[in-house]
Amino acid sequence: MYKEVTEQDLDDFEAKYRGSEEEKADVLKYYDQFSGDMDKVLAWVMCSDPGHDAHRFADIIADGLRASGEAPSKKFAAWEKKVRRRKAPDLATSVAKGGGSKKEKTKGNTSDLVALIRSRRSGGPSFIDALASKYGVNPSGDPEPSEEEFAAAAARHRDRSAGQGFRGAAKKRQKAG
Repeated sequence: MYKEVTEQDLDDFEAKYRGSEEEKADVLKYYDQFSGDMDKVLAWVMCSDPGHDAHRFADIIADGLRASGEAPSKKFAAWEKKVRRRKAPDLATSVAKGGGSKKEKTKGNTSDLVALIRSRRSGGPSFIDALASKYGVNPSGDPEPSEEEFAAAAARHRDRSAGQGFRGAAKKRQKAG
């Protein structure tokens, strides 16, 4: 019934939305709605990324405040001061170098993700074996003792524990009796 939404569709929408009049209207609307709390504004504006959009949003709001003659809120003024201390990101350079936003870095083909999961699964047993050998455990496991070895160990255990009771009760009986 509906067309499947692909990553390309989302990227196209984001490219069209960023810098549009609709985005500017949304930034100003949420600025008013949240009384200048820019963390909330950045959370509510579609396709926003605090690392890349903070300077641009500060400019949009400053222009809007100048046009309306309003004074900036205390929250916005403090946030803007912090933002202006940082260097503004150059989007063209960061995307060209592959240093886009965290969202852009994590976007990937699902087949790449499946291949990564499968490769890690196949390396799992060897990783466990490496840890076991590092800490002195034989990765193939200790072989069980033969019947003769087991009988000899059981006899040694019986001989050692034959005269000992709970907290030396056998020794007390020997002294008393």
